Amino acid sequence: APVAIGLILAVQIYTFAAVSGGFVNPAVTLAVLLSGREKILPLNAALYMAAQFLGGISAGFIAFAITETSFCFDYAVMSKSFGTSFELEWFFSMALCGVVLAAGTSNDAPNQYFGFAIGCSVIGGALACGGFDQCSFNPAVTVGMNLANYANSN
Repeated sequence: APVAIGLILAVQIYTFAAVSGGFVNPAVTLAVLLSGREKILPLNAALYMAAQFLGGISAGFIAFAITETSFCFDYAVMSKSFGTSFELEWFFSMALCGVVLAAGTSNDAPNQYFGFAIGCSVIGGALACGGFDQCSFNPAVTVGMNLANYANSN
């Protein structure tokens, strides 16, 4: 699954970069805003992040409605701590943001490798922390997935 997710992300970035900058992750949107490179205006960043969270929540509930199942990392069952998950999400989200800033918002962007580099950073992160964490590296996905799980009474 990590390879498929990373490759789909790369394709989405190549597809939507010309439309919206390829912003699909509120952590990345915030990083690009805070970089001061003027790639996104503060109002647009706020609107993008609101839309990203709405999309993540909608996707979580749509997936739950279609499959009648939900997913949430159960720390008690896995004997893992929340802190480990938080650290992994934080570290690999920062790595993802760093790749986006280096490859996606550099002076030569859009270049020929930025989508692939971003997708590969997600693949690497997901492979490295699979089994310890949800590996979303996207706060909107994490919120949507967990809200859908809380709505699941099973």
